[in-house]
Amino acid sequence: RCLPFLLCKLQAIPIFLSGRDLVISAETGSGKTLAYLLPIMQRILLAIGNAELPPNLQHPVAIIVAPNRDLGFQIFNVCSSLAKDTEVRVDTAFGEEVLPVGDQKSVLSPHILVSSPSCLCQNDVQLRPDLLRVLVMDEVDILLGSSQRHTSALLSKMLKETRKNQQSPLQFVFVGATIPD
Repeated sequence: RCLPFLLCKLQAIPIFLSGRDLVISAETGSGKTLAYLLPIMQRILLAIGNAELPPNLQHPVAIIVAPNRDLGFQIFNVCSSLAKDTEVRVDTAFGEEVLPVGDQKSVLSPHILVSSPSCLCQNDVQLRPDLLRVLVMDEVDILLGSSQRHTSALLSKMLKETRKNQQSPLQFVFVGATIPD
Protein backbone atom coordinates (compact mmCIF):
# COMPACT_ATOMS: atom_id res chain seq x y z
CA ARG A 1 0.00 0.00 0.00
CA CYS A 2 1.61 3.27 -1.12
CA LEU A 3 0.91 6.38 0.89
CA PRO A 4 0.74 9.94 -0.48
CA PHE A 5 3.19 12.34 1.14
CA LEU A 6 0.64 14.58 2.89
CA LEU A 7 -0.72 11.68 4.93
CA CYS A 8 2.59 9.88 5.35
CA LYS A 9 2.84 9.73 9.13
CA LEU A 10 -0.91 9.71 9.83
CA GLN A 11 -1.53 6.70 7.61
CA ALA A 12 1.78 4.87 7.95
CA ILE A 13 1.96 4.60 11.73
CA PRO A 14 -1.32 2.71 12.32
CA ILE A 15 -0.57 0.33 9.43
CA PHE A 16 2.93 -0.22 10.78
CA LEU A 17 1.62 -0.90 14.29
CA SER A 18 -0.87 -3.43 12.91
CA GLY A 19 2.12 -5.56 11.88
CA ARG A 20 1.37 -5.55 8.17
CA ASP A 21 4.12 -5.10 5.60
CA LEU A 22 4.23 -1.53 4.34
CA VAL A 23 5.46 0.61 1.46
CA ILE A 24 5.92 4.31 2.26
CA SER A 25 6.34 6.48 -0.80
CA ALA A 26 6.55 10.21 -0.16
CA GLU A 27 8.57 13.30 -1.04
CA THR A 28 11.88 14.01 0.63
CA GLY A 29 11.29 15.89 3.88
CA SER A 30 7.75 14.57 4.42
CA GLY A 31 8.56 12.57 7.55
CA LYS A 32 9.13 9.08 6.20
CA THR A 33 11.90 8.37 8.71
CA LEU A 34 9.73 9.26 11.70
CA ALA A 35 6.83 7.33 10.14
CA TYR A 36 8.77 4.11 10.76
CA LEU A 37 11.06 5.07 13.67
CA LEU A 38 8.26 6.15 16.04
CA PRO A 39 6.39 2.81 15.86
CA ILE A 40 9.67 0.86 16.07
CA MET A 41 10.57 2.78 19.24
CA GLN A 42 7.08 2.25 20.65
CA ARG A 43 7.24 -1.51 20.07
CA ILE A 44 10.69 -1.83 21.61
CA LEU A 45 9.84 0.30 24.65
CA LEU A 46 6.66 -1.72 25.25
CA ALA A 47 8.59 -4.99 24.88
CA ILE A 48 11.24 -3.78 27.36
CA GLY A 49 8.55 -2.61 29.78
CA ASN A 50 6.73 -5.95 29.54
CA ALA A 51 10.01 -7.88 29.94
CA GLU A 52 9.52 -9.47 26.50
CA LEU A 53 13.12 -8.71 25.49
CA PRO A 54 16.05 -10.15 27.40
CA PRO A 55 18.40 -7.54 28.93
CA ASN A 56 21.34 -9.41 27.35
CA LEU A 57 19.89 -9.18 23.84
CA GLN A 58 22.23 -10.74 21.28
CA HIS A 59 20.31 -9.87 18.12
CA PRO A 60 18.70 -6.66 16.85
CA VAL A 61 14.94 -6.32 16.99
CA ALA A 62 14.95 -3.92 14.03
CA ILE A 63 17.40 -3.50 11.18
CA ILE A 64 17.25 -0.42 9.00
CA VAL A 65 19.09 -0.86 5.72
CA ALA A 66 20.33 2.30 4.03
CA PRO A 67 22.06 2.51 0.64
CA ASN A 68 24.91 4.73 1.83
CA ARG A 69 26.76 5.94 4.91
CA ASP A 70 25.37 9.51 4.75
CA LEU A 71 21.73 8.44 4.85
CA GLY A 72 22.58 5.77 7.39
CA PHE A 73 24.07 8.31 9.78
CA GLN A 74 21.12 10.67 9.27
CA ILE A 75 18.76 7.85 10.26
CA PHE A 76 21.06 6.87 13.14
CA ASN A 77 21.10 10.45 14.47
CA VAL A 78 17.30 10.72 14.42
CA CYS A 79 16.99 7.31 16.02
CA SER A 80 19.59 8.15 18.69
CA SER A 81 17.72 11.35 19.53
CA LEU A 82 14.50 9.38 19.98
CA ALA A 83 16.28 6.75 22.09
CA LYS A 84 17.98 9.29 24.35
CA ASP A 85 17.11 8.70 28.03
CA THR A 86 15.52 5.33 27.24
CA GLU A 87 16.83 1.78 27.46
CA VAL A 88 16.79 1.41 23.67
CA ARG A 89 20.23 0.75 22.21
CA VAL A 90 20.99 2.00 18.69
CA ASP A 91 24.09 1.33 16.63
CA THR A 92 25.33 1.61 13.07
CA ALA A 93 27.69 -0.41 10.88
CA PHE A 94 28.88 0.39 7.37
CA GLY A 95 31.67 -0.76 5.11
CA GLU A 96 34.20 -3.12 6.63
CA GLU A 97 33.06 -2.66 10.24
CA VAL A 98 32.39 -5.70 12.39
CA LEU A 99 28.73 -5.67 13.31
CA PRO A 100 27.80 -5.38 16.99
CA VAL A 101 25.79 -8.59 16.94
CA GLY A 102 26.58 -12.18 17.64
CA ASP A 103 27.68 -14.49 20.39
CA GLN A 104 30.19 -12.23 22.10
CA LYS A 105 29.29 -12.29 25.78
CA SER A 106 30.61 -8.79 26.47
CA VAL A 107 28.84 -7.09 23.58
CA LEU A 108 25.12 -6.44 23.78
CA SER A 109 23.39 -6.14 20.48
CA PRO A 110 21.58 -2.92 19.72
CA HIS A 111 17.81 -3.06 19.62
CA ILE A 112 18.00 -1.06 16.39
CA LEU A 113 20.84 -1.49 13.90
CA VAL A 114 21.31 0.87 10.94
CA SER A 115 23.53 -0.72 8.30
CA SER A 116 24.22 -1.19 4.63
CA PRO A 117 23.29 -4.41 2.83
CA SER A 118 26.94 -4.99 1.91
CA CYS A 119 28.01 -4.78 5.56
CA LEU A 120 25.30 -7.23 6.59
CA CYS A 121 26.31 -9.64 3.83
CA GLN A 122 30.09 -9.26 4.34
CA ASN A 123 29.75 -10.02 8.03
CA ASP A 124 27.51 -12.98 7.17
CA VAL A 125 25.16 -11.93 9.94
CA GLN A 126 22.78 -14.65 10.94
CA LEU A 127 19.60 -12.63 10.58
CA ARG A 128 17.13 -14.61 12.59
CA PRO A 129 13.55 -13.93 11.50
CA ASP A 130 12.35 -15.50 14.75
CA LEU A 131 14.07 -12.68 16.68
CA LEU A 132 14.10 -9.87 14.15
CA ARG A 133 10.77 -8.03 14.15
CA VAL A 134 11.27 -5.30 11.55
CA LEU A 135 13.40 -5.00 8.42
CA VAL A 136 13.25 -1.48 6.97
CA MET A 137 14.72 -0.80 3.55
CA ASP A 138 15.09 2.96 3.29
CA GLU A 139 15.48 4.35 -0.24
CA VAL A 140 14.38 0.95 -1.51
CA ASP A 141 14.40 2.22 -5.09
CA ILE A 142 18.16 2.76 -4.80
CA LEU A 143 18.72 -0.40 -2.76
CA LEU A 144 17.07 -2.57 -5.38
CA GLY A 145 18.84 -0.87 -8.28
CA SER A 146 20.89 -3.00 -10.63
CA SER A 147 24.20 -2.19 -8.93
CA GLN A 148 23.03 -3.32 -5.49
CA ARG A 149 23.60 -7.10 -5.59
CA HIS A 150 24.03 -7.26 -1.78
CA THR A 151 20.50 -5.94 -1.24
CA SER A 152 18.98 -8.56 -3.50
CA ALA A 153 20.91 -11.28 -1.67
CA LEU A 154 19.83 -9.94 1.74
CA LEU A 155 16.18 -9.60 0.76
CA SER A 156 16.16 -13.04 -0.85
CA LYS A 157 17.65 -14.56 2.30
CA MET A 158 15.06 -12.89 4.55
CA LEU A 159 12.15 -13.88 2.33
CA LYS A 160 13.32 -17.51 2.25
CA GLU A 161 13.72 -17.59 6.03
CA THR A 162 10.29 -16.11 6.65
CA ARG A 163 8.71 -18.58 4.22
CA LYS A 164 10.28 -21.45 6.18
CA ASN A 165 8.77 -20.16 9.39
CA GLN A 166 5.13 -19.27 8.72
CA GLN A 167 4.80 -17.92 12.27
CA SER A 168 7.64 -15.44 11.76
CA PRO A 169 6.73 -12.01 13.11
CA LEU A 170 9.09 -10.27 10.66
CA GLN A 171 7.59 -7.14 9.16
CA PHE A 172 8.99 -5.63 5.96
CA VAL A 173 8.87 -1.85 5.50
CA PHE A 174 9.96 -0.37 2.16
CA VAL A 175 10.56 3.37 2.06
CA GLY A 176 11.42 5.75 -0.77
CA ALA A 177 10.81 9.06 -2.42
CA THR A 178 10.60 7.69 -5.95
CA ILE A 179 8.85 4.34 -5.73
CA PRO A 180 6.80 3.77 -8.87
CA ASP A 181 3.11 2.92 -8.35
